[in-house]
Amino acid sequence: MLGEVLVIGFGQPVAGDDGVGIAVVRELSQKPWAKSVEIREMTDPLRLIDLFDSGQRMILVDGIVGKNISGTVLSINSADLADGKVNPVSSHGVNVAQVIELAQVVAEDNSFPEIQIVGITIKPPVRFTDQMSPEVTAAIPKAVMKIRTLLEV
Repeated sequence: MLGEVLVIGFGQPVAGDDGVGIAVVRELSQKPWAKSVEIREMTDPLRLIDLFDSGQRMILVDGIVGKNISGTVLSINSADLADGKVNPVSSHGVNVAQVIELAQVVAEDNSFPEIQIVGITIKPPVRFTDQMSPEVTAAIPKAVMKIRTLLEV
């Protein structure tokens, strides 16, 4: 049974700071949530497409290569992604912003779910390390608190 809110952490745990989205939802899942909140991990953003039809509100958590200092926690929406203000990262060639844009284009009706994105700014990923930078590691509790705030609204 799907919850009313789906929180999904994206990333690659063996690509340094790119694993931050998954680290955040793992931390978030340490606390029990109401049945209306479902927490998932994804390494492939394309798997997100199948979930858009559910109508669930979504909070997506991902590393974002941006102009801000590494470890900055951002709360953004899909419009911010579309205008290029931020640049989500992907270790697979397709990022979360591209998947959202594709899904909106092919949607058959206007019932696209509410999507909020909690991004943590990172430097470009480094493969084959499970170690995140100190700045990004320090941002995990801040991102968890941001998500908790969004879930309470």
